[in-house]
Amino acid sequence: MKKIACFILTLTLMLSAVSAHAAVYTDRDTVKKVQQALNDAGYNCGTPDGVAGNNTKNAILAFQAANGLEQTGVIDDELLTALFMLEQESSNSDGSDAPDASMPMGGTVMGDFDEPAFLHPEERYETFFESTDGSEYTMFVMLDSMNDEAEDIAEHGALYITENQMLNEEGKPALQLVMALQNCPYGTVMINEYDFLGKKYTSYSIDVYSFFTDGEDVERMAGFDIDTINYYFESYHFPYGRLQMMNGVRQDDNGYTYFFIKSEEFRSFEFVVGENMRILQLRVYEKDKDGVLALSSYVDYDVGPAWEIPQEVLDAMGEVLQPVDPQ
Repeated sequence: MKKIACFILTLTLMLSAVSAHAAVYTDRDTVKKVQQALNDAGYNCGTPDGVAGNNTKNAILAFQAANGLEQTGVIDDELLTALFMLEQESSNSDGSDAPDASMPMGGTVMGDFDEPAFLHPEERYETFFESTDGSEYTMFVMLDSMNDEAEDIAEHGALYITENQMLNEEGKPALQLVMALQNCPYGTVMINEYDFLGKKYTSYSIDVYSFFTDGEDVERMAGFDIDTINYYFESYHFPYGRLQMMNGVRQDDNGYTYFFIKSEEFRSFEFVVGENMRILQLRVYEKDKDGVLALSSYVDYDVGPAWEIPQEVLDAMGEVLQPVDPQ
């Protein structure tokens, strides 16, 4: 499970600007699953045997070329992610697991706010500033104070963060990563649940460790350094930086407010804010090949009860961590 856990760890902080070094996977179990996935996608590897020979390399190169990936001929994170997306789309092809077509893109969060614009989000703003006097900092301070992760956890049990990645033409995500930020006897833990190559995995990131389980075994791995962990535990509502120039503000007929942050050099963002200045959704935009801002992903925020942590995971945590006093 180690190689799978390594890949999952790279997904754990997809909101972060920290980039991990690309890993190459050569273990028999992963190779065999990739061979089967490539065969299913029409790229012949021969009989899946877990050995990455020339047939497998050629199939990988053909898949990478057809899907706009760097042609490495090896099993890396980018290939696994693309195959995962393809598998999700294939599983929905019969309609049995397909999302409800009537469900708005923000369907994981209750609310009748505007759906994201696919292109040109800035055109929705009648008031749009190319530069400001810095007064937007006050607004960000107010938003920050009303969206405190620690207070959410203390009051409700958990902060839920749902990342929606790899959007299709209808805006439906092919990759959805659901996280819960909550407390446990050893401190604040981030829990991730998702399916990967047909099997369900759960990861628990706490302190400088990550614990992975497939429902049977628990594996401990070194995670991110403590400063990185603490930063992202405290900034999930503002994962790309808290104080940036706010270019646009608008409000819809249902009382939701939208704040737009445009960047010429980095991603651009749109926050959806509801009652009591609670952030409900973050839309992430990137420039396409024509220089037009296009929706690349969105993040839903919600609160709810804490998830149950299996005793075997808590036991594994207890081997390396000390209990903390509940406040």
